[in-house]
Amino acid sequence: AVWEVIEGELVTGLSHLQMAMEHARHGTPITVCRRLWAYAAWCHFLRGEWDEAVMTAEAGVDEALAGGYAFDYAFEYLSGIFVPAARGDWDRASSILSKIEHCAQSMGGVGELLVATAKALIAQARGDFGDMYTALRAWHNAPLDHIDIVMTERWWRPLLAEAQIGVGHFKEASETLRRIGTADHAPYLRVHVARLHGWLLERRGETAQALEIYSAIMEFPDTVNEAPMPLALAKLQYGGLLLESGQRRRAAEQLQQAHRTLSQLRAEPFLKRCEERLTQCGLKGPNSGRGDPRRLTEREHEIARYIG
Repeated sequence: AVWEVIEGELVTGLSHLQMAMEHARHGTPITVCRRLWAYAAWCHFLRGEWDEAVMTAEAGVDEALAGGYAFDYAFEYLSGIFVPAARGDWDRASSILSKIEHCAQSMGGVGELLVATAKALIAQARGDFGDMYTALRAWHNAPLDHIDIVMTERWWRPLLAEAQIGVGHFKEASETLRRIGTADHAPYLRVHVARLHGWLLERRGETAQALEIYSAIMEFPDTVNEAPMPLALAKLQYGGLLLESGQRRRAAEQLQQAHRTLSQLRAEPFLKRCEERLTQCGLKGPNSGRGDPRRLTEREHEIARYIG
């Protein structure tokens, strides 16, 4: 089930993970791949089910603590940082980061990688590519000699490529993207990688080629394993480049589509960037009804009751 999720079979993989978690809730001990809650939370995040991602991450922490699985604590905590970071809930994200850092002290290199990934996720949401790069640069040539490094590669390597592009280390970024591959079999990763290839060309000043890649992403076939956030970020970048190229109407179309998704997800930091570009188009983003990113949705009230 974990490998299904990693390879992009989000619907099937999540169904199998939930089946395993149901067995665990009824007393069956999980002795292999106990971090299935972490991967289920990540899967919910990819699918745009962010409230469920929060709840599943909390359940994973509870399971690890109850079982005394000390080596799993950091993995479960890390799965809980995706949503608060993307929503700009900095206090919550920083609190989780502190827990990961504490748990990782006895884990060696794998622990350092988990801390680096958590820091990079927060920096990504803040738009701080320098901090992203500082967090992950040591892993550019990391040997894939540990199963945990391999199984978390889809979490951290795309972040590394994004950081490298952001700070202008284009040769490193090209190598990182080469290592990731085209990922045609995994829709969520295919969009993410294509976006990064487009941004790399954009940063190099190859505008026409970048526009071609962004346009091609919009033609990717829809699948049940679609991930809304990577596509919204691709639309955000596509719209931004169209705007810079003087194609205001087409830019507005892409940016408004990105805004709808980001608003639904309450991805506040990314939403602000989108609205800045919409303003440059002479438009204002639709009222998202948002406020403090720590404001609870109805589903999150259920989560709070579950945790409490």
